[in-house]
Amino acid sequence: MKRPSIQNILVPIDFSEMSIDAIATAKRLARRFGAAIHLAHVHQLSYPATFVTEQLRTAAARSGLSPREQTYVRTGAAFHEISRLAQEIPADLIVMPTHGYTGLRHVFLGSTAERVVRHSPCPVLVVREKKQRSKAGRRLTFKRILGPVDFSDCSRTGLEYAIGFANEFAARIILLHATYLGYIYSSEGTALYNIPGLQEAARKTAERKMP
Repeated sequence: MKRPSIQNILVPIDFSEMSIDAIATAKRLARRFGAAIHLAHVHQLSYPATFVTEQLRTAAARSGLSPREQTYVRTGAAFHEISRLAQEIPADLIVMPTHGYTGLRHVFLGSTAERVVRHSPCPVLVVREKKQRSKAGRRLTFKRILGPVDFSDCSRTGLEYAIGFANEFAARIILLHATYLGYIYSSEGTALYNIPGLQEAARKTAERKMP
């Protein structure tokens, strides 16, 4: 499986601690793949664009980004602007936190990450908050990668990307397929089918389809 081609990494931030941590993760990936980092912030109209631009450049400088890296300030729906910018760059990967600041004063909510995953034109790496930090944590590692598949072309493409990523980091891939048995109860709550038999048949069918 070929190595993933990552030349441009987009990092949307809202200046929260978690989003700054996402920059650190992106930097490690950028060093690994020889990629450029692009920082972006989607701001509210209540904030002057010039102030936010300067704040973004300051965040870039404090994160030790080189002049090669670029910064962008956009106005609008966060997930839409992030996805559109990823297409314009074009980005090969988006690195973002699960959530940032909350409340009406901030637009970067947890739901933004979910929406970006749905609408992004490129793969998205969502970084979770680490409860404990250590020196070992400074080195980016992937030991196990979970690959959910439903045997569609889309999930197969995602699996191929995951395999390339796993090869790069010598990680183990765990495949997962969840079966859905449909509505197996009547309105009175009585069973209509042999549930263990259906589960076993679904499991065997999934195993035959597994790559």
